[in-house]
Amino acid sequence: MGSTETFLNDFFPAAADALKQRAQLWRLLQPAWLATACPEQQLVLTLPGWLGGGGATLLLRNPSLLPAQLGGLAVALFGVHRLRGPRHVYLHHSLVLFGLMNASSILAHAFAQRGTPLWQAALKADIAFTGASSLCLLLSQLLPAPASLHAASGAAVACWGVLLALLAAVFRWSAVPWVPEAAYLGTTALAATATGYSLLRRWAALSRRQRGALWPRYALGALGAAAMLCCLALDSLLCAVGGPWLGTTPLLFAGSAAGFAAIVLLAGGDGEGAAGAGGGGRSKAD
Repeated sequence: MGSTETFLNDFFPAAADALKQRAQLWRLLQPAWLATACPEQQLVLTLPGWLGGGGATLLLRNPSLLPAQLGGLAVALFGVHRLRGPRHVYLHHSLVLFGLMNASSILAHAFAQRGTPLWQAALKADIAFTGASSLCLLLSQLLPAPASLHAASGAAVACWGVLLALLAAVFRWSAVPWVPEAAYLGTTALAATATGYSLLRRWAALSRRQRGALWPRYALGALGAAAMLCCLALDSLLCAVGGPWLGTTPLLFAGSAAGFAAIVLLAGGDGEGAAGAGGGGRSKAD
């Protein structure tokens, strides 16, 4: 079984089954040769004595995914530090949850052994953190930016309430078909669509001078969105180019990190082309 098929079976079983029922499409996305050419990678690490390992070993799965996960954590920490204050409260909490998603994904994809209670908990937490981060990002696009500390406190409570609701739903009903897909893929699609539309509107309103200054940030966001959107369709090409070290999952994580980095840079600038400051916020170009 290829690494991407393993990822789909673990996180999105109903979607994977639906794709496999469309045999021609599934063979196009996941040809048979992927199973042998690009299986899930595993490294066995020997712990040094100064760590108290005494020759003990550690199984590390999907090592090529770690750079993208650590990059996502770095983006989250940078954004949380950069975007503070009432007007950025939804995006601030979206980034906090994005960081937690990357942290839990390191357990689910790399360190926890598949099938163990720790792996099950990390996988479900990964899904819930992803959904909550996406919904807080969606709120940042749909709702006016809070103008006071009191309003910001209410927005923060809303984001944590979303997380608690998703954690309860995923841990209780993850075995129900399409619940993980709705919590992870559905929320991500909604947030990405709303954010992309907001950024396109702001881009259209920018002057030529503003576009010249901000186009690298917009290009980074577009690159991230394209990576997330096309990663599954490009899986065969990625395997052919990078072997088992490159595939859908690393590209998905790298794309999400790039997208959030672009949003942080746009929101934390001078206001021109800002993203995530609230649907009611206005930039200088408005």
